[in-house]
Order: sequence, then structure tokens, then C-alpha cells
Amino acid sequence: MDQLIQAAMDAARQGNKKQATEYLRQVLMANPNDLEATLLLGSLVDEPDRKRQIYNRVLSLDPVNKVAREELLKLDRMAMGSFLAQMEPPPPVAQPKPVSPPPAPVQQKEITQPKKATASAPIQQTAKPIESSLREQVTFETPKPSILRIQKPIVFKYPIVWRIVMYLFVIVFGCGGLLVASESFSAGLPLLALGVLFGLTTLSLPPGIEVSDKGIRVMKMLGGSEMRWGDMAQIKPNGAKRNLVLVSSKGETLKVSTQLKGYPAIVEILRQKRPDLLGIKDNQVASNDLGGPSFTSTQMPKETKVFRKNFFAQYSVFFLLIPLCLVGAWATITMEEKFAGIAIGLIGAVFIAFALFSTNQITVKPNKLVFESFMGEKTYTAKQIKEISMKTVRGRYGRATNYVNVQPTEGIAVAVAGFSEGDEVIYGYLVNWWETYRYK
Repeated sequence: MDQLIQAAMDAARQGNKKQATEYLRQVLMANPNDLEATLLLGSLVDEPDRKRQIYNRVLSLDPVNKVAREELLKLDRMAMGSFLAQMEPPPPVAQPKPVSPPPAPVQQKEITQPKKATASAPIQQTAKPIESSLREQVTFETPKPSILRIQKPIVFKYPIVWRIVMYLFVIVFGCGGLLVASESFSAGLPLLALGVLFGLTTLSLPPGIEVSDKGIRVMKMLGGSEMRWGDMAQIKPNGAKRNLVLVSSKGETLKVSTQLKGYPAIVEILRQKRPDLLGIKDNQVASNDLGGPSFTSTQMPKETKVFRKNFFAQYSVFFLLIPLCLVGAWATITMEEKFAGIAIGLIGAVFIAFALFSTNQITVKPNKLVFESFMGEKTYTAKQIKEISMKTVRGRYGRATNYVNVQPTEGIAVAVAGFSEGDEVIYGYLVNWWETYRYK
């Protein structure tokens, strides 16, 4: 994301606001609470109402942000100046003298009342919307849900490093197999088979996916498959967490790889487009032009929701690492070189400590979120949480690991992963809970 923000800043310096805005839109799609991207977007917007909305959003994330307060003060001065200009009475217009004026009492009654009405009417009509606008500027209200509209299709691709590694495997095994086969065909056959296997795997992988206002389309070398938002009936992750599987009402499946660059943005779009797939109830459902439902309002269930890891996910690490620690202790005692035993024991101890502090159960109540681990529990209200986002960590060879990150206003973040419901479902549920109660 830092690269996209830097690209947006470079585009803005070159005067290309449209491109800079597009970069920032991608950043905020993946992380709606990115403070730096939101501030930069506010500096690029020209419309006062839109600029005010963005800086109010900044203050909701950082109530003491100096830049946002100064910009809102400038907007207030501009609005007040326009208001005073509209409040100035119009210049008097000379009225023709009547030919036969009526008597004085009647003339005073008929002339004074119309002047009074015509002078106050435009002032009242102008002051009322301005007063309402000023009142809205100083009041933080709960954001109203809106239907996400994707004006231009967004393409998500695999990281270039990951694709290069796949092609390198094909070249290494293919060339190595040919070299060995030139000496002995039977000896080079396994390497050739591996080269062909990696080649077919690389060709079978889709170049990426395209997300539009209609739905999700998986791009392939020959054609592709697509599923509309309204046709999605179920969402489920697979066991290896390599794909997010979307199931249609007809039983058809569409696999979205978790290794795609910008995968958290796909999950966020899915959350906004189809919150019902993430366990969120809808208040109002209306038909749209995409052949499916439009969820114009959502609400959190009032009952308690519990996410719990299964037995294997909770205790398997102890069954594996406790024997490792015992081996390390035995090696330390019996071997002359103590370093190997100490290293083995420390590795096992570190992973066991990590498992002890990792979250095993999440309890979601009205305006209360509880994270439970072997070492205790942490309880937060919605206002005590600064951000809920989905993070991606890539290993040395480009493999992505996605997890839910809950950042409180005070203290360290809570990482959530490994639940059978899937990280995507938990992310969507927690974000909707947070947006429901953080302004109450």
C-alpha cells in the first residue's frame, strides 16, 4: 500500500489528479481506515461538500488531527462568507408614484406589510438550509449504508515474483531433464515429467480476476468463468486457504485465489456487495439491474455470536512442539555441543508461547467484543477499537498469508486466523459489528 500512496503522490505532483485518485481508491478499497490515503484524497478533491466529508472521516479516525481541523475551518469560513453574502438585502427599487394615493392609514397598512413579508421571505428561505448545513458540520452522525458502485472494472493479478518462480521451476526441470536425457533417457524422464507438470500447472493458473459492478470474473487463457453478485448463495474457504470458493444458487462454484495481489480489497468489496453471505442480516432488500438483490441497509444480529477454533487447531501445535522441546533438552544434556540442543528447545518454546497467546475464541455481543486465549481474555467496545482490517504477509517465495488484524486505540493489535468459518467471514462480521456500534 505504501507503494500505491507514493505513486499517488507522484501523480499529484505531475498534475494528474485522476490517476492519483485512482491509486488512492485502490488503497482505501483494501483498507478504508488508511489515514494517510484519506488525507491525501482530501487534498485532491475540489468539491467542498466532498472535501468536508473526507476530513470528517479523518477526524473520526484521529479526533486531534491538525490538518483535518484546519481544512474544515477553512471550509467553515468559506461557507460563512457565502452565507453573509446571501444575507445582504437587495438594493431598494424605486416604485412609481400612484396617481391617486389612498388615505394615509390605509396606505401605511398596505405598503408596510408587503415590504415586511418580501424582505424576510428570502432571508428565511436562505437561512434555513445554511443553519441545517452548519448543524450537520459540527455533529458526528452514524454513516448511512450505501450500495457500492464500481465504475470501472478492477483487475487483480498474481505477484510478479511468484509467477517468475513458477517459470523458473519449469525452465530448471525442463532443461535439466533434457540435459540428463541426452545421456540417459530413463534417468532424465523424472525431471522432464516434473518440468511438464510445472508447465501445465503454470498454464492452468488464471492470469487474475476482474471485479466489476456485475460480479467476479476469473480470467483464463481460453475464455473464463463469471458469477454475478446476485447469483452468489454461499461463501466458503477451502482447507488449505489457497482459494475462496463462491457457490451459486445453481451449485456452480467460482474459486478466487488468496494469493492474488490486493486480495483484502476483494474481500472488502464482497462484504459491501453481499453482506448476507457473511452472516449479516439485511433491513431492506431491493431489486437492481444486475439480476440480484441490492442490500441498502444492514443490521447486526442482537444475539451473541461465537467463533471457536476446532480441537485440532487449538492443540495440535502442543502435540508437535512439546516433543521438540524435550528433544532439545535431551540434546543439551547429552551432547557435547550444546548449541544445537539449545536452538531446538528455543524454537519449540517460541512457537508454544505464540500458541498460548493466540486467539482461540471470539465472542461478539452488542457493543462488546471478547478475544479469548489460553492466557486470558481481552474485552473491547466498538469505540475502543481504532481499526479492523485484513492484512497480507508474504513469505520469501511470495506465498501470501492473510489474517484479520484488530487494532485497539490503546495496546497491541490482535491477530485472528485459523478459524474454520474462514478469515473472510470473520473479517466481514467484525467490520459490520464495528461500524454498527462505534458511533453509539
